[in-house]
Amino acid sequence: MLDTALQLMSHMIQLRTLGAPELTSSAGTSLETVLKQPKRTAVLCYLALASRLGFCRRDTVLAMFWPNHDAEQARHALRQSLYFLRRSLGPGVVVSRGYDELGVAGGICCDAVEFGRAFEEGRLEEALALYQGDLLPGFFLSDAPEFERWLEAERSRLREQAVDAARKLADRRDREGKPAEAAQWARRSLELSPSDEGCARQLIVMLDHAGDPTSALRAFDAFARTLEREYGLSPSDQTRELASRIRVRQVNSAAHAPAPERTTTPSIEVEHDLQLPADADGSSAAKFRRHLGARHLVAGLLIALVGLGGWRLLIGAHPDPATRLHQRLIVADFADLTSDSTLGDLVTQVVRSELARSRLVSIAGQETVDNALRRMGRAPGVHLTDALAREVAVREDMNATLQGEVRAAGAGFVINASLIEASTGDAIYGASEIARDTAAILPAVERLAEEIRGGIGESLTSVRVTDSLYPFTTTSLPALRKDMDATRAIQRGDFATGVTLLEDAIALDSNFASAHLALWIAASNGGMARRQGIRPLIRAYQLRNQLTEPERYAVEGNYAMSVVGDLPRAITAFRKHLAALDQQSFRQAGLYATLGDVLLMRGDTAAARSILEEARAHHPTAINQTLLARLLYALGDVSGAERVFGEASRRYPGHPVVLNASARLLAYAGHHEEAHALAGRVHGGAAGPISLQLQAEIDAMQGRFKEAITHLRSVEDAMRIAGDAASELEVAMAIAQLRLAAGDSTGLSEVSRVLVRHPLGALDVLSRPYLTLARLYAIAGKPRIGWAVLREYEREFPQEYRAPDQWMISRTRAALYAAEGRLPQALAELQQASQTPALHVGLYDDPGIPPTAEPLRARLYDRLGAADSAIAVYERYLAVPSLGRSATDALELGPTLARLAKLYEQRGDTARAAAYDDRLALLWRTADPGIRVQLTR
Repeated sequence: MLDTALQLMSHMIQLRTLGAPELTSSAGTSLETVLKQPKRTAVLCYLALASRLGFCRRDTVLAMFWPNHDAEQARHALRQSLYFLRRSLGPGVVVSRGYDELGVAGGICCDAVEFGRAFEEGRLEEALALYQGDLLPGFFLSDAPEFERWLEAERSRLREQAVDAARKLADRRDREGKPAEAAQWARRSLELSPSDEGCARQLIVMLDHAGDPTSALRAFDAFARTLEREYGLSPSDQTRELASRIRVRQVNSAAHAPAPERTTTPSIEVEHDLQLPADADGSSAAKFRRHLGARHLVAGLLIALVGLGGWRLLIGAHPDPATRLHQRLIVADFADLTSDSTLGDLVTQVVRSELARSRLVSIAGQETVDNALRRMGRAPGVHLTDALAREVAVREDMNATLQGEVRAAGAGFVINASLIEASTGDAIYGASEIARDTAAILPAVERLAEEIRGGIGESLTSVRVTDSLYPFTTTSLPALRKDMDATRAIQRGDFATGVTLLEDAIALDSNFASAHLALWIAASNGGMARRQGIRPLIRAYQLRNQLTEPERYAVEGNYAMSVVGDLPRAITAFRKHLAALDQQSFRQAGLYATLGDVLLMRGDTAAARSILEEARAHHPTAINQTLLARLLYALGDVSGAERVFGEASRRYPGHPVVLNASARLLAYAGHHEEAHALAGRVHGGAAGPISLQLQAEIDAMQGRFKEAITHLRSVEDAMRIAGDAASELEVAMAIAQLRLAAGDSTGLSEVSRVLVRHPLGALDVLSRPYLTLARLYAIAGKPRIGWAVLREYEREFPQEYRAPDQWMISRTRAALYAAEGRLPQALAELQQASQTPALHVGLYDDPGIPPTAEPLRARLYDRLGAADSAIAVYERYLAVPSLGRSATDALELGPTLARLAKLYEQRGDTARAAAYDDRLALLWRTADPGIRVQLTR
């Protein structure tokens, strides 16, 4: 099959015509010189496709490509084209049979021909694997109308075959009892023919058969909106009745469904009863995965990044202009310069109707225009001036507008129209017609529209393709452009520039809610969360009622998750966000990863995996694919995780999120030097806070505390230069903790130095790192000061914003109790933390490590004299399959190995003690001299 066919095809010249044209030699090198010659490329494509029926008559080729030349000129042009093609492709590709016939031989493989052959032979999956887009999309020859007609006919024929193949596969899978695959193929057929009601009905039925009536109804609603938006039509009675039956059945099913059982989180088991296998080689990991609570698998690892990544940090948020079947165009209201105020409206409507018949362009419908106007803060239905039409075109990813006027000329009228490049305002085509009187206006407008249709295709090919803008609500187009520049900066990992650009956007439009949301997330991911606090997110929430549904639900979900800590409410909002995106003509990727992460924090692993698999199938991004891979890895599906990681690496080479996850995977596998090197490449090699933090974690893990501190000092300097005092203080606390871990009792001086310049009370209350500071004092053996800081948090920090801090509060109390020697109280606080999702975490926290594997818990048992329990918890910690664990390993991995060696030595188990000693020696083989001395002792 397909692999064999592809292997055979690989030894031939490859002509790709389905999707963006490509031509490669049998050696795999690009033959761009041919593609740069449109007429000769067209001749080659025509011969390749037409040759499936046999040789082509030379006269037919002459008439198709050179209709305006005399016979000798046309024959000369054809000879030149054939000579060029034979020289470029080699002998034996373009061949003649006698003088009168032309064709292509077996040395070239055309994907459209292979597609047709696979379709006719019933190899439908192979056919659809070849169908990567319409035939030569956007290809146009202005002086060859017969070729244009042939191309449009072939394009339609092949598309219809692709639709037919997808529908047949859907029916076949449905009969085989594979409803999920059936729905997948039905969705593909509708994507190929979005206005085909038969495809829409099939998708609705297949989704219903798959036991997903909610998605079936969403598919119906999306199709209905497409018909209304593009054609002003409604689905047929048959389709509406189908949706109505599903809706009624769903309502009845919900009404009779039993109430869900109330579940409770199991209490922590007695540690003495949880013995792991005797060997310490990691074989216990699989068993321990089954013991983990679902909420602790990977939840929270991407808590901030996925909020941005699912929607903004996506590759290909808009279709490549080269692959669009139609150019989209908006028609402005014609200016009426006559005494009859109705003529302008009449001409506008007729022009829109006539241009809608064009196969080369798609005219924006009223709903598209009205939605854009709402996001601009304008009333729907306002007079669409030339300037307003251009702004709508830019926002809606249209390259051009058509504007015009009706002017009185004696007893008659002059009607002018111009095609305008939206981004520059340059006129790229014009037409004019004269009407002798009012009775002649309609024929004149029809002639004008016909002339525009004839010249519009070639004119639009000269329009410079501009960057797409997100459909966000703002009154300021410059602010929207700043937002898009910020998105590009964030995509390449430059969070600092992204934050600056978003601040600029907000300065242009202070009510730009999506920019406020993005500012909060970008600052969080760039290590600048303290600088902004949660105020941008709170401001976005205050502005939510003016937003479109996808924007509003995105804001509400993030607010519920990160401000009030209400995960059920967040899940509802994110699901509504995805449903709202389904109603849009172009389906953005959406916040799948955020929803998956919140579901994990709720302990619903199956639902999280389902939503991330849906994203992988239909709306993949670097973020949601990385999160899915991490989830699969945590579940023990290593091969599945590697497949998804491989897909993400191929789709998004060099993406900072993929590189970061890859570096963490290397660190987890023990390849620390490779992980450190790869971490340096994160964010394009820039010394960004995230990259430096990861390098610091890997260095500290290996006992190289001095190098780790050097990395963090670079981050601290960057925060100081940026004027971000709160983040500077937090980084200073991270450095202090490293110094304490390295045996430097003066480590707290790092914090004192920053607090002298920036007293805690001088910072914005929502940005003060109270809890991290209180924990640091506990670690440094100063619990009295730590309790004072915690009491100040309880006194100063607003009650309504504390819910997401509950995990941190319990862990802080546990650390303070432990520092005071009140060990049972410390264990009770750790138990309390286990009941709470880890929404806010510290720099050295990995929420993927469950409470039953906390090194702090092991130390508490150790101090209580429960050595067996301490060993069990320490070994569980080592077995946690979390790709985020390098944050905790930075300070805990070496001491854990050392303590296990000592505990086993005390029990007389010298073999295990030696095994852990060996692991520690390997881990710390490049450690700082002082650490190596400790190791020797």
